[in-house]
Amino acid sequence: MKKITFLFLVVLLIVSCENESVTQPEEQTCDNGTYVGNVFLSTQQEVDEFGAMCYTKIEGRLQISERGLDDDIIDLTPLSSLTEVYPGRIRIHANNLTSLNGFQNITKLGGLYVHSCNALIDLSGLENLISIGGAEGYFQELHIEENNSLINLNGLNNLQETNGLVIVSNPSLESLDGLENLASTFTSNYYIGIDIGVFNTHIGVIPQPNLSDFCALQNLFSNGTFNPNLIRIQQNSYNPTVQDIIDGNCSQ
Repeated sequence: MKKITFLFLVVLLIVSCENESVTQPEEQTCDNGTYVGNVFLSTQQEVDEFGAMCYTKIEGRLQISERGLDDDIIDLTPLSSLTEVYPGRIRIHANNLTSLNGFQNITKLGGLYVHSCNALIDLSGLENLISIGGAEGYFQELHIEENNSLINLNGLNNLQETNGLVIVSNPSLESLDGLENLASTFTSNYYIGIDIGVFNTHIGVIPQPNLSDFCALQNLFSNGTFNPNLIRIQQNSYNPTVQDIIDGNCSQ
């Protein structure tokens, strides 16, 4: 078993979005091929048009809307031909999405960033996602931030490995359900923190007022290898120790 040094961070803050250069592809024949480059889709029409080209892979990044944009995106099913976005990541900032259906065939991502999707209650639509990150020279993670209605992480139930995990300022989050099969990492270090450079190789869960169920971490803590000195679980509705979680005293 690889050494797993995990950082789980759940904290009330705003993390500045990265400036990413994204491009809208020119129309091409539908051939189930690979699109090379970065894709930015800011309207439902753009989602529909890109989906009509039925790419199976994006060799770059895919961004769905952007933070603060008043978009009309409500349906990702036109993107259902996608199986991989790698080595880049998917960034989603779509306030009206109620599910991530359309990504149900994706098995591998360079990273996943879900931010300000305030109609999501879980991450349904990602059921076949197995792996996040791992590309040489890239550090991508699973990043879930400021999704006001998110209750749990169901939809990630088949996720087995990721470079890192950030769970930040999701005020309705009650449990980490969906992470039950998370068991390994591509690197010995996880880098996730309040600010870039503040934390390194930690597991941190810092305040979310409704978060009281950590049982989804039992597999990781029971079967993984990690440094208990680098775990932070505090200022939540319930703050179990690692041993509590292993022993089954993982919720309240």
